[in-house]
Amino acid sequence: MITVKCEGCSNHFNIFPYRLKRTRKFFCKYACRKGVELHKKHLEILCLSCGLVPVKQRSGRDVRFCSSVCYGNNVKKHFIIKKGYKRVINKTHHKVDAKGYVREHLLFMEQKLGRLLKECEVVHHVDGNKLNNSPNNLEVFSSQSEHMKWHRNNY
Repeated sequence: MITVKCEGCSNHFNIFPYRLKRTRKFFCKYACRKGVELHKKHLEILCLSCGLVPVKQRSGRDVRFCSSVCYGNNVKKHFIIKKGYKRVINKTHHKVDAKGYVREHLLFMEQKLGRLLKECEVVHHVDGNKLNNSPNNLEVFSSQSEHMKWHRNNY
């Protein structure tokens, strides 16, 4: 047996003489070898979604996010159309759905009124086009029953 120095942790350990012909670098365990290789191959960057958590980037593969949650948040579409309504991502809104989307016409009406909508208030599209979210096409009803009365009388 021959005593050699580990390239990773600088500890001394014994190897068989035939290994001297095979390799020039010696590691006492797999973790030491991987630690040295990863240190050389990786560059430290920050997560593109949260910007805080350090992420390792392999030279062969582009890793841009710290977790699958950050990846999902960044890859989501900025808006979707569901049941005729345009929905946009806004995770801080009080009427957000489970996936982080809010109906766009609610945001426009809140901007027009200068306040948040109450839970009972309903936003109505005057021309019936759910994608036309211009402020002059939107009006607010104080409850769903008033909204339905308007539809009964006008259609």
